[in-house]
Amino acid sequence: MLTISKITSADHAAEYFEAGDHDDVFHGGTVAPSIWLGNAASKLGLYETAVNSAQFKRFLGGEIGELKLKTTRSDVAQRICGFDCCFSAPKSISIVALFGGDERLILAHQNSISYMTSYIEKNYILIQQKIRSKDGSVEYENVNTHSLLAALFHHSLCRHQQPQVHSHLCIINATFVENGDLRAIRERKIYKQQKFLGLVYRQRLAVEVSKLGYEIVPGISGGLFEIAGIGRSLIERFSTRSRQIKIDLDEYNQRSGNFSKSQKRNIILKNRMPKQKITFDKLEEKWIRIAGDNLDDLVKTINMAGERSSHIFFTEMIELSSENNCDVLTRDLMSEMDERALARKSGNLKPLRKRVKLEDKL
Repeated sequence: MLTISKITSADHAAEYFEAGDHDDVFHGGTVAPSIWLGNAASKLGLYETAVNSAQFKRFLGGEIGELKLKTTRSDVAQRICGFDCCFSAPKSISIVALFGGDERLILAHQNSISYMTSYIEKNYILIQQKIRSKDGSVEYENVNTHSLLAALFHHSLCRHQQPQVHSHLCIINATFVENGDLRAIRERKIYKQQKFLGLVYRQRLAVEVSKLGYEIVPGISGGLFEIAGIGRSLIERFSTRSRQIKIDLDEYNQRSGNFSKSQKRNIILKNRMPKQKITFDKLEEKWIRIAGDNLDDLVKTINMAGERSSHIFFTEMIELSSENNCDVLTRDLMSEMDERALARKSGNLKPLRKRVKLEDKL
């Protein structure tokens, strides 16, 4: 799922994203909470480095390096600092990745976001350019700069402290043009193609997830999918935030009729819980209670994915050995196969800092 919203305040946005990073108990280890992406980040020497708070605020304010985005006096009051593209993984992926401990799914989500970042940079970072024809008339056309500056923030929980793997791709509303100047992005195409971009993300993620040995099934609406074996019962138990939003929207609709996009956003934000800190142990106890008798399905799903993943891996290695005329498997290859076999037995595939040992709870 993809939602896109405007970032209108540099100070507020920076505080929000920083709070999210530090409140998430899952960040640490191999998963970086925030990085800079895009060709513009490379130009500035920031590509894939950690996002600095003060720098993030300056960039949102239009100050990038030694340059400052030119604005008129009327632009200052209504200036858009950036665009928050929030990519959320299907709930079953969040459950298996965070509750089940299969960190590979988090990396699959992050790989999909990296792909989407490049895709957006290639097709949607536009500026309006004035073209004067020979007869003196002036026309305007959209030109792609291929110069994106974006801060990527990874999060693991929703405000109800339930699994929700999602990432905020915060696109700075400034791009480098050919002469080295800064120009504001013409964002209309990004908003217009929001549903399409969300579909591209889900398709990419579905491919990544399938490679890990998981089977996928259609979700509750078009274009959505879930991991096979994670039933609606378990998904609903970990979706109290979504249910609350639906209730709030239905109540508003019955009371006042249809609502606009801005009204919908205000309704969603109105009853949003404040972020709360929680330890991993407390979170584990809470999730085990919520899952109840669905724990068995989760363990089976992870173990079956491990078996399929090992089979996929073995088949690929046999093909690779044949291509290279290798009669025997290397020691490194045998070691990797042993690790996958162990993971298949324990249901523990490249765990987080500390994972829930589900078999011990059954």
